[in-house]
Amino acid sequence: MTKSITDGTKWVFQLEQEEGRKTEVGQLESLPVARTKFSREVDEILVTVQIEPRDGMVNFKMEASSESDHRCILSLKSEATNQGLYSYDEKIPSRQVFRQSPHDPVNCDIGALRQQAVPMFAWKTGEGFIVAVNDTPALYDNFTTQTLDPSLGEAVLSSGDTGEITGKAPKSVVIQKHYPELGKGRNLAFNGIIFNSSAGELNELRRDVLFAIARRWGGNATDRLGATAFASNYMLVRRNETGRSRYWVVAGIEYSNKAYTRDSFWQSMVLPVEYAAQCYQNEALSQPVGAERPLFSLIWAYRNQLQGQEVNLVSARKTLDYIEAHSREGWYYSSNDKKLKSFQSWYDLVAFEEDDVISYNQGLYAVALLSAEALGFKLATPPALAIGNYQALFDVQGGYFPLSRKKNLLAVDPLAGDLLAQLFFDKALLPDESVRSHFNRVMAHAKTEYGFKVTCLPDGSYAPTEDYSAKDFKVNFVEKGDYQWGGSWTLYDMLCLIDCHLHGAPGALAALIWRGTLDFKIGGTYFEHINTVSGRPDKANQGWNAAIYAIWRRLMEQGKVDGSLLNAINEASPAKPGAHSSY
Repeated sequence: MTKSITDGTKWVFQLEQEEGRKTEVGQLESLPVARTKFSREVDEILVTVQIEPRDGMVNFKMEASSESDHRCILSLKSEATNQGLYSYDEKIPSRQVFRQSPHDPVNCDIGALRQQAVPMFAWKTGEGFIVAVNDTPALYDNFTTQTLDPSLGEAVLSSGDTGEITGKAPKSVVIQKHYPELGKGRNLAFNGIIFNSSAGELNELRRDVLFAIARRWGGNATDRLGATAFASNYMLVRRNETGRSRYWVVAGIEYSNKAYTRDSFWQSMVLPVEYAAQCYQNEALSQPVGAERPLFSLIWAYRNQLQGQEVNLVSARKTLDYIEAHSREGWYYSSNDKKLKSFQSWYDLVAFEEDDVISYNQGLYAVALLSAEALGFKLATPPALAIGNYQALFDVQGGYFPLSRKKNLLAVDPLAGDLLAQLFFDKALLPDESVRSHFNRVMAHAKTEYGFKVTCLPDGSYAPTEDYSAKDFKVNFVEKGDYQWGGSWTLYDMLCLIDCHLHGAPGALAALIWRGTLDFKIGGTYFEHINTVSGRPDKANQGWNAAIYAIWRRLMEQGKVDGSLLNAINEASPAKPGAHSSY
């Protein structure tokens, strides 16, 4: 006796061999409430399907084995009629093939290649959605694909890539066919979940998808921010195709199969230990230089030591040597290329002179020196000198920390180092009065209805583009309020506001709760940035935002904050079209 999890949907488990021949292993008109198993042998390939209802979902696992060599793809196909078909981002009007990686760790310009942050599809039903999601692409050598075709009433999750491209083919990326190898001692598997969602629209669907991923593969994430943090990054884990480690984590679906030091540092804070360790190994072996990358590498080494994980001390010492070579009198100079004056911090489109010091970098520099000292290294510069210089960046007359020593722009990111010091060393680097003054200035002049301008003039106006340029290096921004021209960056807004709250700034908790819920109200998940003029969000599931959850949880364990932020995000409801959140 079985009970259907869905009405009018057929589920087909199939094997596709390299020559393109598809064979049905088995099908279900409804999904069972008890564990079910069936198998079929095709051309000396034994394919077994196990289906197990658990925790309100149906888990499926396909396995293929053979004593002879083959290449084949395992797939779950769903067939339905008269129902809308959705990806993670939108309702699908015509046949689309989605991917999670174009397999080039160097090139992140993927052009028009169709991608989605979660390998899934969802059918609209009378009561919500019926959803299927497969396991992280990293387990399938980054070759997962999803074929959604509403005209045929079909949607397919696959463990490989047939090479089909829908829409405009990208010029800079070569799409490869990939049928995984099967043979003696080389079995294949393909895992996923199927579940019902009562969501009424896309933002609610995203919420339910992220919760389902966390429930199936993330263990104990029970609140919305935690589920989003784990699920978004679990689905961004990739096989490291550089070979420096088995796995790494990419910054977002828009960034190809490429990991970035600063992003990985933040993202790995929520990943399972086995993946986080691989991310660190990649950084330790790659020895990243330029911008604030070496600073994060050294802080990461100490974070590993705190967590009882392996630390590559040889690599850490080399990183410290690089940092000291770029330091003078307790100041950190991030320039690594006299011709390229941009790419000196995460704020990479903005240009700085060689002798400028970025406030955000200086704070990280102080924490990196504290980390090196805690790792037992002998330092050329005492951390106290770097900390004193960090404090001295405060503009007493204006009452805020500027973007840099030479760029007198109001910025939200200078407090990041101070927050990390409290997180890992249980001490603040900046005085309460400076941080509180900075908070008041940011609230009065940088706050918009769509978040905080990442930088602006001291009076709150959007800065002219020449303020972002340097001598003989012109910066051209396109849209005021977008991206780095005064856009609101979720991670940096929240790092700033959390630090201000720890310093006892009146109103900081209310501000961070408002900002922390904003993305979820706009789009059902968090985003890289929001346009502060139009309210348009961009880059859903941006991985580094997970650090907000990891930091808040750690501070809760330390007794420094309560659960109010997590509770507020749990209760966040999607805003009506055209509406915004305020307090």
